[in-house]
Amino acid sequence: MPEERAILQPEPGAAANRRRLPSWREMNWDTSPEAEAILFNLWRETPAWRKLELMEGLNRTARQLALMGLRRRFPNGSAEELRRRLASMILGDELAEHVYGPIPVLRKFFLIDSQAFQVALLVTNTLDELGVPYVIGGSMASIVHGMLRTTMDVDIVANVRPKHVPSLVSRLQDAFYADEQMIQQAIQHRGSFNLIHLNTMFKVDVFIPKDRPFDRQQLERRIAEPIGPDSDEKIWVLSAEDVVLAKLEWFRLGGDSSERQWRDILGVLKTQQSALDLDYLKHWAQALGVSDLMARALEELPNA
Repeated sequence: MPEERAILQPEPGAAANRRRLPSWREMNWDTSPEAEAILFNLWRETPAWRKLELMEGLNRTARQLALMGLRRRFPNGSAEELRRRLASMILGDELAEHVYGPIPVLRKFFLIDSQAFQVALLVTNTLDELGVPYVIGGSMASIVHGMLRTTMDVDIVANVRPKHVPSLVSRLQDAFYADEQMIQQAIQHRGSFNLIHLNTMFKVDVFIPKDRPFDRQQLERRIAEPIGPDSDEKIWVLSAEDVVLAKLEWFRLGGDSSERQWRDILGVLKTQQSALDLDYLKHWAQALGVSDLMARALEELPNA
């Protein structure tokens, strides 16, 4: 038995060389403790079948957001072509070609079918009704402009003012956890607040824009995206450049350690490539103090 105990002992100096792992609160700093407690209670009471159902919905959302981005990059592409390109994003070119061939015939996919996206629309439609300028960022925007992945929340930058709060809460409170005091505090400190859709546990993080030029730029440069190929309804999404810049800033604030953020950044850069305004990226990276990260990311592009 002494030999077994010796095997379990860490090597000398291993603790000092081990990378520090972030705490739960550090990884989820954008969620208030009160909102987090509600999420955990809801998740604890949710049966396994419902969790699997939610997972399937999130995967469908990611695919539909990716299709939105493909429609922007290939506006004349047929539904079959866009689905074929989506297969390449998910499986890689070689495997997608082997499985589906060059032009697969697949059913039409509508973004509005997504349950998670419907939740986001409940919030954005309310903001539109109240005349609140907003733009969707975070993982949803990075999927539109970059690579496919799942997400359990949506980030929205919205210029909510104190006068909007009572109406915002009253319109959302039947379907969402919405704390009026938390929203007022977020406005006062130019921070963020959480909305939680009680039925799906989908979280909407709303960020009040800071009083600085970059935050104003995000709203001024936002892009109207149709929610489906046959729909006139649109949502506002960050431009590809502003997605990269915002995620670089979050990456820096997180200690340059989030692999998911870095993957999103590279996914947008490598997907958009020549469509990007590199001068804009470099200018605002300098202003935000992330020019070193931008230089590292641009090394992934062939002619940057």
